[in-house]
Amino acid sequence: MSDCPTRPGRAREVATAIPIDPAASPSLARLEPDDSEALQGFWSRLSPETRYRRFMIPLATLDAAHLERLLNIDHWDREAIAALVDGKVVGMASYARMESSRDAADLAVVVADPWHRQGLATRLLSALAVRASQAGITCFEVTIQADNGAALGLLRRLRPTARLCFSQGVLWGTVSVVRPAGDAAF
Repeated sequence: MSDCPTRPGRAREVATAIPIDPAASPSLARLEPDDSEALQGFWSRLSPETRYRRFMIPLATLDAAHLERLLNIDHWDREAIAALVDGKVVGMASYARMESSRDAADLAVVVADPWHRQGLATRLLSALAVRASQAGITCFEVTIQADNGAALGLLRRLRPTARLCFSQGVLWGTVSVVRPAGDAAF
């Protein structure tokens, strides 16, 4: 059972903080622990480079352990939001609360190659930040490969003053979760 506020029944739709014409773009929904088939289908449609950017290792297959970890969702300490087109996942953003600091969470986002640079990561992060804020999370821990220009550009656009540390080809740091009026976040 989840501690997060939900509508009656199995509330899967997620209100996005960025209004976009629903007929022209993916819908957003919370992933559930039983969404393994949808997630495996999504994984199969990602390019090797996109998989590498997400996991920082050349992960050719999504084994049971990775799948279980990705779907270990309780909608409070661990959340995952998917972008859907025709019922298929085309993007995903997730957080996992840090054990060492209960107001911080590790952040991850991945978008299918045909949807790169169309604002989908921004939508996913915005919706995820609203959920994180509701769960008492005030900051995200980020880790980005130093040569991942798209992710760095996204971070610079959303958090122009963010300061990251560099070590062994990876940038890492903490960014605040901001929830201005109207639930616009991240």
